[in-house]
Parts: sequence; C-alpha cells; structure tokens
Amino acid sequence: MDILNLSDKEFCLFQRMIYEIAGINLSENKKALVSSRLAKRVKHFGLNSYTQYFELLQSKSHNEYQIAIDLLTTHETFSFASPNTSTLFEISLSQLGIVFITESGAQQVHPVRKLILWQ
Repeated sequence: MDILNLSDKEFCLFQRMIYEIAGINLSENKKALVSSRLAKRVKHFGLNSYTQYFELLQSKSHNEYQIAIDLLTTHETFSFASPNTSTLFEISLSQLGIVFITESGAQQVHPVRKLILWQ
C-alpha cells in the first residue's frame, strides 16, 4: 500500500468531526498530524483512502470511533509539568502531619517526613 495523501476535503471531514465531538478546532497546520495518526488505522483495515476510513467511522458499529477520537486528541496534564503546581504540591506536603490524640484529649501533631506515592 502506498503512502496515502490526506486531501483537503478529507482533512475537513475529520476537522469537523473532532470539533463536533470534542470542541477542538484543528487548524490547517494540523493536517500532517491527522494524516500520520490515522494512517495506521487506514492500513489496518486495508482501506484505500481516508474517506473510506471516515465512512467506516460513521457506521459507529464498533469501537473504532473511540480509537479515532483518542488518536486525534492530545491528552495533556500540566499538574506536575508546571512549576507553580509542583510548588503548591510541595507546600501542601510540608503541612501534612499525623495527629495523635492523647488519653487526656490533647492533640499532638507529628510531621510527615517521608511520603511514598504510587501511580
């Protein structure tokens, strides 16, 4: 199978689809991104064009629709990438403590020296 060329008309189909689904406006300079992200799926189904792939997606008879959406959307998290957020996280950790209540009802706070997080 030769390398497929995503035509302007085909790009507009996917551009409109993503806008309607996710509210994401893909600018013209994202055409190469759309082409590269969907090329393997077009090849996977043995299709000859992106139009045929788009028609397959419109049938919505299988989970390929969600796969295409996942491929065309970029998932970003800034929670640990942004310096401001990580600083806030460090401040919050420094304020953590274990509270013990004595028999007399008094509270004793012991600071947390080590915290292990799993993902």
